[in-house]
Amino acid sequence: MAGSLKQGTTTACVTSGGSISNGAALIANAVANLVNSTNLDRTVTARLVAAAGTTPAQGTTVALYLVPVSDGSTGGGVDTATPFFNPSYLAGYFVWPPASSATSQKMDIDGIPLSALDYIPYLVNNLGQTLSSGWTLTFYGTN
Repeated sequence: MAGSLKQGTTTACVTSGGSISNGAALIANAVANLVNSTNLDRTVTARLVAAAGTTPAQGTTVALYLVPVSDGSTGGGVDTATPFFNPSYLAGYFVWPPASSATSQKMDIDGIPLSALDYIPYLVNNLGQTLSSGWTLTFYGTN
């Protein structure tokens, strides 16, 4: 069928991230940026696999920002100290789902639209506690 979607490129941006304090922002490209100038995926699903020392409250979030590399070499300005990002960079929120005693989760943001640009991913931890080291961030493309 013409125009149907198929699995695109998988991009691992972080395979073992360091801890992120509550309210802090961190660049999430230890392995790679999201390189959609060659992937050419229409959309992606972002997956964060993360843990915390104790169970975060259900519904707390980790925000994902994708900063475009429009000129092919540098991304737009961000302030990770505040943290403040251009609101148009917000790709979505990873939401802590269970009201259980689980301290680690796989969280997805599905259907993130992309341009044919590269992106620098950033995370902002709003879980109410530190995100433990060892987290991963992977993008699964659809084209």
